[in-house]
Amino acid sequence: MSRDGKSAFLVLFASPLAGAVLIALLALLAWHNSFGVPFVFDDKINILENPSIKSLQPLSSVLSAPPGTGTAGRPLLNLSLAVNYAISSLSPASYHALNLLIHVLSGIVLLGLMRRTFGSPRLSALFGSRAPFLALVAALAWTLHPLTTESVTYVSQRAESMMGMFFLICLYCAARGFEKRPVNLWHAGAAAALVLGAASKEVIVVAPLLILAWDAVFGQKKVMGALRRSWFLYLGLLAGMAWLFFLVWLGGTAGANPLDHGVGRFNYLITQGGVILHYLRLSFFPVGQAFDYWDWDRSLTLAAYIKATLVGMLAVLSIWGLARRHPAGFAGAWFFLVLAPTSSLMPLKCPAYEHRMYLPLAAVAALSVGGLYWAARSTGGRFPENIRKRGGLFGAVLAVFVILVLCGLTIHRNHDYRTDFALWADTLEKRPGNLKAHLNMAQALESLGDLKGAVAHYTTGLAIGDYREVAGAHYNIGNIMAKTGRKDEAEGHYRKALLARPAFPEALVNLAVLLSEKGRTDEAERLYERAIIIDYNRVEAHFNYANLLVGRGLWSEAAQHYRAVTTLAPHITAASANLAVCEEHEKNR
Repeated sequence: MSRDGKSAFLVLFASPLAGAVLIALLALLAWHNSFGVPFVFDDKINILENPSIKSLQPLSSVLSAPPGTGTAGRPLLNLSLAVNYAISSLSPASYHALNLLIHVLSGIVLLGLMRRTFGSPRLSALFGSRAPFLALVAALAWTLHPLTTESVTYVSQRAESMMGMFFLICLYCAARGFEKRPVNLWHAGAAAALVLGAASKEVIVVAPLLILAWDAVFGQKKVMGALRRSWFLYLGLLAGMAWLFFLVWLGGTAGANPLDHGVGRFNYLITQGGVILHYLRLSFFPVGQAFDYWDWDRSLTLAAYIKATLVGMLAVLSIWGLARRHPAGFAGAWFFLVLAPTSSLMPLKCPAYEHRMYLPLAAVAALSVGGLYWAARSTGGRFPENIRKRGGLFGAVLAVFVILVLCGLTIHRNHDYRTDFALWADTLEKRPGNLKAHLNMAQALESLGDLKGAVAHYTTGLAIGDYREVAGAHYNIGNIMAKTGRKDEAEGHYRKALLARPAFPEALVNLAVLLSEKGRTDEAERLYERAIIIDYNRVEAHFNYANLLVGRGLWSEAAQHYRAVTTLAPHITAASANLAVCEEHEKNR
């Protein structure tokens, strides 16, 4: 390539607009086959069965999702789903379009952050005029990486991608504001982004620490000096943190609190060594992805300790690099800080999920691109002059090749989401001992009418013997038995489900319905009451209980429960009609 050609090439990619357009176009190509992907897994409780998104009025209800769902304690996330519902009801296309828009915006903001980072005084001598191009390569590698699919294609993980977008906006605004006076609009924007991110997912809690680290490494300020000079920024971030802690204090988020899942803190921490190495392997070799890792080995074997030690050494190296204000230390801090809430001492239900790598992957991409360029420059003098002259062209070709490969892998991974059945079949192919995959495959088969196949997978799940999901397996087998008229067997499975999990409102309601059909209304009434005490927002409990009370001539009591249904789910017109009948009977008494 001639000198003029190289100059034109660099000028083109020095344009932020050209980079943003390229990110948007390639992301659209990579996710073009995602718009028809159905709702899967937790989309059921977060979208299909979430009454708080079915209407934008009153706003207070939209901002208060039912406890125990993935949107509880995350008001902005729930509001975004309500907007989608207003646009397309339960048609998934608009949900996927918004998820992709969020991801594209994140990629563009990451490009801006990488441009400022690679072009900072700390790195300008290394990257020079190539900084914008390298920033674009890093942003594209992250945006198009198949490891981000779980956060983009799986609608419920908008929690991760939306939080990630505000996380990146927060960092970008802070970096821009460091160049201005202590009080400036950029820093106000950073604080606002933290507030919005806190309303999306709690992991944004580490953003202020990362901003301080960025200022120390790339702004080359000492910590106390940075705090004094940018007092307005950190005061705003402190207010954002107070808002986040308030949301957590309100509680209700499905995964927000450390729960006893039968795994101790130390055990979970050691297990995360292997998990993080798996994440890194997928970052560089993104093949063999799985939607679920419920079957991850949690035993404290020698191999687990070795993996934990290796990861611990990487963490210590990152701390050492950060203390020396080395750019690689900042990348390591980014990686480990963002993973810390889910990969340290707080045991979560599942030890590994690929969506947890959404933001840490950006650090891996930036460090890989910057590190490869540094290595090429450091070793370039050992090669003949004619090869050195073509080094830039070789690097550009390599970057284009990697980006196109990542794009292709993302298209292929999105194909795995094409149906519920296909997603769980892919998961079982890679992790055949995964109990949750068997249970969800059973549900997929049940929806396709293959009840025999469904029961087979539920039975396999029970044979695996994971106590955490025994209740769900018995509950679902009970549903199939009830559908096929085998009521006694259904009752037995519902009771086993309740024995394993006494506070199981769905099982209580379904068993109550079954007993009502058998004429055992007194027992059914007690079960409905238990279900409502456990989960007052359980619409079907109120509705079915009201129907039972009507059958017994208890119009006033029935009206109370129909009234609850009209409040919780205004779209259920039958409840309004039945309520009117009850009120008419009340008047005529």
